[in-house]
Amino acid sequence: MSSFNAINLAPQDDEVEAEEHTRELQIQEGFKIYEEALVLLNEKKFNGSNEKFEELFQLDVIVPDKWGVYRYSSPLLDRLRYLTYRNRGMYYYTYILENHASIDSSDVVNNILKVVENLIEAIQHDDPDIAVTNLLVQLFRGFKSKRLERLILECELSKDDNQLLLTGRRRKTLLPQMEMLVNQYCSLLTTFKEDNTLEFILANLPTKSYTENITEDSNVLKLNPILGKIEKMKTEDEDLMKSLDTFAIDINELNWENVVSSLSSLLPYSKTSNLLGRNSDPYNELEEPIEAIEFIVKPGIMLKEQMGIENINDNTVFTTTIQSAIATDNKSATDTQAVAHDKEKNVDHSDDTKKGLKRPAEGDTAAARIVQRASKRFKEKDTSIGGDKTYLSLEAHEKFLDEYGRIISELSYKVPFQVSDLSKESEATNQKFIWYHDLLQCLDHWNSTYTDIFTRGEPPRRKTAHVSANRDEILQLNVLLKTNILEEKNDICDVTEELVSNDLNKFIEAINAAKPHFHEARFSLLQYLLCNNNGERFVTKFMWCDELFKAIVILILGIERNLYEFLIYNKDKYWYFGLSILEILVNFLGDICEEMQITKAQSNKMNDLRSQRNKLERKINRWFLLLEYKDSTGKYIHNNLQLEWIRYCYIQMTNEITSKLLLHSLESLSSIIKKIENPTQINYPNYKHIPTLSKNSVRSQLSKINIIRNISLIESHENDFVNEEDIEKENLEHMKLLENILVKSLYPTDNSTSNDLDKEMVNFISESPFNLKAKLWEVLFLYYCNLNDVDASLRVYFNYIHLLRIGISSSQQSISLSETRVRKLLFILSAAGSTSLKMLEYLKNNKWDEPKLSIEHDVVQDIYDIFFVLYSIVYYETISLNDPNLTPFSHRAIKSYALVKDYLVSMGSILVYLFCWESYAQKIIEYKEFTVKYISLLHSFFGTVSFCDAANGFFLLLSENLLCRWAINGSYDSFKQVLWCRYHYLLNYESGNTEQHETKTTKMNKENALPLGIYLMRYQYKNSNPLLTPNNKSSIKQILDNIIETVGDPIVSDNHLLARNEYLFNNFLSKPITISLLKQALNGASLLTLTTPNDDLQNGMDAGIFYVASIQTMNLYKIKKKAMQARPSELDSIRRTLRNDILYNTKRFESWYLLGTCFSYIVEDDLIWTSDKISVIEKKRATADTQRKAILCYIMALSLYFEMDNPLQDDAIVVGQTFEALGNELISAYYKPMDKLSFSWNYSNKILELSEDRNVTESKTDKYTTISNFNIEQAIVLCFMKANHYLVASHRPTWWTDYNLSKMLFKINKKVYYKQAYDYILKSTITSTKMSSRSKDIIIEPHFYLINICYKMVSLGLVSSLDALGMISKDSEFLGQDDDFWISQNSGDPEGSKKQFYQKVITLLRHILSEDKKKLQHRPQFRIAKILYEEFQDTEMALIEMENMVSIKNSKNLINIWKPDFERPGKHFVYAYEYVIFYIKLCLEQKNFNDIAIIIKKLRRFGSGIAYVNDAIESSIRNYNMCIEKKLEICDKKYIETLFLQLSYQTFLKVSKALFEEFNVKDYTEEYIDGLRYAFQLKKGNNGIAFDNACLSIYFKCFYLPKLQGEMDKKTEFHIVQRDISESGVQVPEKTELVIKADNKMPTSPKQNGVKKRISKKEAFDRIRSLVDKFP
Repeated sequence: MSSFNAINLAPQDDEVEAEEHTRELQIQEGFKIYEEALVLLNEKKFNGSNEKFEELFQLDVIVPDKWGVYRYSSPLLDRLRYLTYRNRGMYYYTYILENHASIDSSDVVNNILKVVENLIEAIQHDDPDIAVTNLLVQLFRGFKSKRLERLILECELSKDDNQLLLTGRRRKTLLPQMEMLVNQYCSLLTTFKEDNTLEFILANLPTKSYTENITEDSNVLKLNPILGKIEKMKTEDEDLMKSLDTFAIDINELNWENVVSSLSSLLPYSKTSNLLGRNSDPYNELEEPIEAIEFIVKPGIMLKEQMGIENINDNTVFTTTIQSAIATDNKSATDTQAVAHDKEKNVDHSDDTKKGLKRPAEGDTAAARIVQRASKRFKEKDTSIGGDKTYLSLEAHEKFLDEYGRIISELSYKVPFQVSDLSKESEATNQKFIWYHDLLQCLDHWNSTYTDIFTRGEPPRRKTAHVSANRDEILQLNVLLKTNILEEKNDICDVTEELVSNDLNKFIEAINAAKPHFHEARFSLLQYLLCNNNGERFVTKFMWCDELFKAIVILILGIERNLYEFLIYNKDKYWYFGLSILEILVNFLGDICEEMQITKAQSNKMNDLRSQRNKLERKINRWFLLLEYKDSTGKYIHNNLQLEWIRYCYIQMTNEITSKLLLHSLESLSSIIKKIENPTQINYPNYKHIPTLSKNSVRSQLSKINIIRNISLIESHENDFVNEEDIEKENLEHMKLLENILVKSLYPTDNSTSNDLDKEMVNFISESPFNLKAKLWEVLFLYYCNLNDVDASLRVYFNYIHLLRIGISSSQQSISLSETRVRKLLFILSAAGSTSLKMLEYLKNNKWDEPKLSIEHDVVQDIYDIFFVLYSIVYYETISLNDPNLTPFSHRAIKSYALVKDYLVSMGSILVYLFCWESYAQKIIEYKEFTVKYISLLHSFFGTVSFCDAANGFFLLLSENLLCRWAINGSYDSFKQVLWCRYHYLLNYESGNTEQHETKTTKMNKENALPLGIYLMRYQYKNSNPLLTPNNKSSIKQILDNIIETVGDPIVSDNHLLARNEYLFNNFLSKPITISLLKQALNGASLLTLTTPNDDLQNGMDAGIFYVASIQTMNLYKIKKKAMQARPSELDSIRRTLRNDILYNTKRFESWYLLGTCFSYIVEDDLIWTSDKISVIEKKRATADTQRKAILCYIMALSLYFEMDNPLQDDAIVVGQTFEALGNELISAYYKPMDKLSFSWNYSNKILELSEDRNVTESKTDKYTTISNFNIEQAIVLCFMKANHYLVASHRPTWWTDYNLSKMLFKINKKVYYKQAYDYILKSTITSTKMSSRSKDIIIEPHFYLINICYKMVSLGLVSSLDALGMISKDSEFLGQDDDFWISQNSGDPEGSKKQFYQKVITLLRHILSEDKKKLQHRPQFRIAKILYEEFQDTEMALIEMENMVSIKNSKNLINIWKPDFERPGKHFVYAYEYVIFYIKLCLEQKNFNDIAIIIKKLRRFGSGIAYVNDAIESSIRNYNMCIEKKLEICDKKYIETLFLQLSYQTFLKVSKALFEEFNVKDYTEEYIDGLRYAFQLKKGNNGIAFDNACLSIYFKCFYLPKLQGEMDKKTEFHIVQRDISESGVQVPEKTELVIKADNKMPTSPKQNGVKKRISKKEAFDRIRSLVDKFP
């Protein structure tokens, strides 16, 4: 039957309807509860009212959901919610009014907040009534929140009725309550100073009588006592918080820089792009406001500052604040001096400043909660010079200058001065050293201005800084006109005054008196520094330091928009303030444009700079419009002149030189200047991009533009359709023209120009300021550097240095002002040092090769002179360190002193380069030895003062390059010193010690790594073989490892020759071992033909860098291997290194030998630790494959050796070791445990073949060997004979070769080669005895084998016992027996003689064991046990001997032996198998089945220590069962089956139960108890039936049947027992045998269907398990 639903009827409609009905019921219920709560509230029954309100808030329609959303709304529901929240708030308010006297103030505040919360929630659902409004106004007023108070008033006044009132449409009398609200609102507007809004309100009120006294308290809402108390508490809290929030800024030094930087440090860091945005003020990013600011000046600073100002000399501009303070207080002066030079130390307290921005926690005292602000100053960032360092003494300076003069005299140079010339007594009178007088004055009075001048040449620290990184960085000759260079900005001859702190005291006093907000303090500071003060501006009158100026720029950019709005209404009064701001913005635009020139065109940085430039240009244009005067004459003419000059600078930055706007602007400036009768010069000392304004400067600009256009560069743009090559050619012509003009101006005697324009340009350059000349030379130098023209760069560099040297020694210097000379000297030193650094970079890129340009003596002399000017600063440092009254320059000016280090070292490096190639060109002296001596002297000097790694490490890099070129004897000490200072590698042997100078480690690169390694190879090994060098120079291992890591794996390169060689190399290692391969190797035939790659690494490979590195790593591996700490994975790096050496076709047979050794070590590691790689065939095949590679490597090494025409003596030693290693590996591969698997070729188990009926079938194949057993044996013998030959010929005999020859010959054919075997082993014993006497480790193996071989010869009847004893007696020196021992007592009795011989053999073997200090020899012990068992049939003594190696109960391991040093790898596992089998054989002889059971258990659990463990387990199980049968005398194999047929089932159940219940351990022997336990355990651990018979036999024979016999006394069981016993034919052991009574009878077992029920094995084993569990 089908059912249908209507289409318009949804299933959930019923649910919706039910929900709406429920909601309506809740609303009705809500109103009811609300009325009850309101009644109780009116009756002041607060508890009952509270319960009703809580019940009301339990309704779902009242409260929002968990997300705070009201999902249902209706007018009635909104009204209910409004009334509920409104009266809930009134409830709390009424409760407070009634009970405020009895509750805590904190509870009052909490309840007040609940009032506010509920009332605010109420007005969200409906318009508030007047009572709610009045109460909220009073609450907000009590909490002194005028903003909230205004908002609630505006909410009330914005209601529909009141809107009509305020718009003037209803002119009726105001109600008293409304009048009160209006008066309150007007009072707030008056407080906020919103006159327009207030006027609008007053104009629309119906009458004015209500607003006459709106500010009086009588016309506003009154606060009740509770809210009045809260207002009072709030006021006190605000006052306290303001006092606590006062940011106390410590002033450590009374100067403007400290004050400005301290104030700006309160702001968080903001990017320039953010400062140029809309919300640019960093103050907005603070977590909490800065309500008040106060400067804390330390006591005594003000007094010292005043004393310093009073003592200023009229004839000098140097400040002597510190000097005057020293005279009064030495300790205070030290602190003041440290603070005065804190700029250089880069003390940054920004972290401390930012930590104090958060309000302190409540409960702290006011004094503790005052946040102290240490000034954050923009310092030069560098690490301080600390720690105890070694400085040169005055005597050391004298020795250095004497030695220096002696060395350079070989090139006809002289030291420009002696130490006596630099004394203070002579420097003031000697005009020749006037520069030193200026330098001393400068260093004694170092200040921030000197820092700014001296650091002008410091290269920018960029992540991708590179000399040729960007073309625009060096091609901006056009920018010269747009910078201060054209007006001699850096000379600073006109403005030398620094911004003093005369007016600073007044500013600080005003701030501390007012304690203003941060905004007020910031504005006051900017106004004070940038406005017109008595007709002067501080920014143009005084020289500011860079940090002060940068801080002011940041402050202005943060509030630029606000300042602009302020200037709109105050233009006339603050016009100069606006001009200063405009100047700062224009200068900042110049910085951005300059940075754009050195930034990559297509980058995020460039896009950001373009955006900043566009924003800043809009701001600047707006300021120009604001500051312009329409009337350009009269009183505003001077203002317009300055404004037009700024506009001219702005046009330079935004337009090209060819722009007509420049000429138009200059013409406008000229016209304005003509209208001024006596135009004054206006300096701009703090603006980098605004030159000095004067009549002459404007006039000179026109001529300079024309000149610069002739030498300026053409810039190509992306949108220009111009050929780049044409532009480059034209630019090159311009630069050649510029060089020609500069050279003519530099050497006026050679000036011969025919062109008027050239003459004019030469005159222009000659008459230009010194800094302009220097800048032009620098631009020219950078241009040629960018073209990678090293010769042209070097030529310009020489001319540039010549100009700078002239600037030091020119005649005009002596007549100039001292301050001018000082600043010029600093500029020259900075320019020379920075340019030298750039020159070194390009010389490095040219690999320090000989320059094509001839090096003239005068050119080097210029560099030489400037070098010693910088050296004099170091001498001054030495004087300061020796004089306690002087502060060292390095302590006062850290960053500047760091630049002195860079510049001095760079000039010294240039001199090293020039002296080297000058001496080479002159061919007067041995330039190599001269250069080494000069480098050593300079390095010793630089290292003593910790300079040697300065200047980006160029000195060390150049020294390393030159020293690595010449591996001469005298260069090694210098090389070691460079190696330490550059890479911190210490080589201390064969020569003097290395001084550990304080330097930073430099990461090695590929260019330096190979020459470094080649030098080490040449010097360390020369013609010797590194493999045979004593101690193998292990100290160079770390260096070689670093070199190889730096070079990397050459296989990953794209060299196809290496790829081909690698393929051939891998193909060779995959070959099988054949006798023909060995024959070819011994005949010197080529087995592998590789091609030499001849790439960048070839020289390093040929020198043996990789080869020696592998030797060093191999030696370390051997040491760790000896200590059992080596891992096979450590050989991977050695194999890769040797592979690379081989692939480069060095034809070094030692590399193949070492590679084979690596494979041998891997094989050894596989075989010695666990036997799984012997027992598991797959793992064994992998080991065999590695062993095959080792053999192939040895064969290849022999092939390369025999290919050599004239091998050296050392090579013969190595090839002897190779033969020995090959013989060892062949033995290991031939005998157990490897069993010739390395010579097997086919590892496949299945192949496809064609059957006789022509069908493809799958069949199994056997592996086959690629070499016969005979050939393997002959190859082994040949290897050891060859090894013996080469080693003996090299006077390096070894016992090992004779030992192995003896063993091999005896194994091959004992009857034929026993005499030769004896001769070899005797020779081996003699050699080993001599070697043991020189070593603490005694060699045991040849002595044991001598005894063993003689014993076997006697056993085989090859020699008599008497002869054998005589043969052994030849080793009496080691065996240590007396003469009587070697005499046979039973010479007539052969058998007796043999027995006596065997007994002496045992004695000798025990002596050998006593000589084994390491206790690793186990073969003599086993031989003793074998002799005792086989020759003397003493099984018990043999077992005792074997127990020394086979542990049954005392250890968890079964075999307690380990591999001796000279035993074949893996053979001890084979020996362990042999010992276990022999021990089981002994146990079988003694019928000790329990020990065999323990062996079986241990073999299963700890079988990894024995080879062929499966065979051992199978053999032990078989012997175990045999042993039990012998012990229990069970002859029938089916004994248990027969027994089960004979026994009665019922009787079995009853007797076995009785046996279990009545078991007493004393009734049975321990042998049978342990036997049953072990047998049952073995049964449980085995899935088969191997131990079933053993376990059942022991149980029935030893436990059940004796118990059954004991039950014969019971009559009811006598006959059954008698029949069972007689039928079974069992013999009971004597101890448990009982007397059987004949008259007892036992009923037979029941039969089912006529069949007798049998006993099952399961039932028997269940009884056994129960019994065994009861065993102790």
